[in-house]
Amino acid sequence: MIYTKKGDEGYSGNIKNARYQKDHVLFELLGTVDELSSNLGLAKIESMEVISQTITALQKEFILLNAYIAGGNPFDTKSATERLEKLIDAFSKKITRDGQFTLSGQTKAGAYLDVARTVARRAERQAVKASKVFLVKKEDLSYFNRISDLLYILARYQDQLYQPSEEKPVEYNQPQNDKFDMAQAQQLCETVIQKAREMNVKVVCAVCDSGGNLMTLLRDDDAFIASINVAQNKAYTSVSLKMPTANLAELSKPGDSLYGIQHQDSRLVMFGGGIPLVRNQVIVGGFGVSGGTLEQDTALAEYAKEIFK
Repeated sequence: MIYTKKGDEGYSGNIKNARYQKDHVLFELLGTVDELSSNLGLAKIESMEVISQTITALQKEFILLNAYIAGGNPFDTKSATERLEKLIDAFSKKITRDGQFTLSGQTKAGAYLDVARTVARRAERQAVKASKVFLVKKEDLSYFNRISDLLYILARYQDQLYQPSEEKPVEYNQPQNDKFDMAQAQQLCETVIQKAREMNVKVVCAVCDSGGNLMTLLRDDDAFIASINVAQNKAYTSVSLKMPTANLAELSKPGDSLYGIQHQDSRLVMFGGGIPLVRNQVIVGGFGVSGGTLEQDTALAEYAKEIFK
């Protein structure tokens, strides 16, 4: 049974069965870390894959952290802090910071990360209180401080991928019928290339029909030559396997359902940037984009999917 009735009188126990009132700083800290993890779950749903994977690692780490706070096994905050600092440094190199105060809400994922950051700050304040009654050690406090620093950087990185431009973007006019033709395919590519320019990325976009045959291909000025074939193959792959190419990385690992499929067809691409184009629950074509980082190509493909709807 999920309820035990042991806490009905306002007391609860830690792992060592020490009883405290539920408004004790111990449970305030435990609850705030749990709240932080839940907010990160919202951010994870909306975030790019690389940020989503980072969040999952943090959530797993918070389980160990809470067990330690509750009196369980030791938690190596020194090593954990060093890991956070490496992540902060790595993501910081990918973003442009102009020194201006940041307003939250440029992207949904960035906003969720900013909410989580404020919860992390509260957890840090409660950790300071907990250290005064020896529930956590003074040297543990650096870890709590770095969590909010990392979430700030992740939010800015997510926002930067969708940084709006002062230029008026190309508008995509949704067709009024079920027809899908070359004109629409070209307009889709033009729209995504415009979005890529707002992200300071030069890309190649390709669209194929439902049979995997190329309909149109557009290459932005100075985009990588290698991206020409890659973009076409991403479009082809998404139609051939009826799924986004970002999904294939996991499915093609040893032991998974599509392991080895890339060796059966040299055109298959196992990383993000390709999506099937669906209209009225029917795949009418495929879209592929190449030229940015894995995260940027995946983001642009998702953008193409949304505007094609």
